[in-house]
Amino acid sequence: VDMSDDCCGTCERNIERCGFDTWNEGGLGTGIGDEGEPTAKAVCADAFRALRQPESVGISPDAKYDIVTLCPPYEEIVYAELLEAVANTPLVTEDTIVMVEYPDELGSM
Repeated sequence: VDMSDDCCGTCERNIERCGFDTWNEGGLGTGIGDEGEPTAKAVCADAFRALRQPESVGISPDAKYDIVTLCPPYEEIVYAELLEAVANTPLVTEDTIVMVEYPDELGSM
């Protein structure tokens, strides 16, 4: 999920080049498997909106992700709000791996 068309385009090309544009058959990815979700996809939208209201940006609220990476703009984000949104989204489970990039100046989270 990114608001930049350029970033989303790059992600889409990388998804295709890595072979992650194939349909999931119960393996890695969304956890939906045979219902026809790709193992990866790029979504051009606000991350908070995608986390809080996934269906509003074309993500099934039933989708469950194995890995979520967050790389927000350092100076423009309140990390507590971001962590709250990812902790409460219907898109993750207790087994989801969440990676957050943040500046060293924040110390450890």
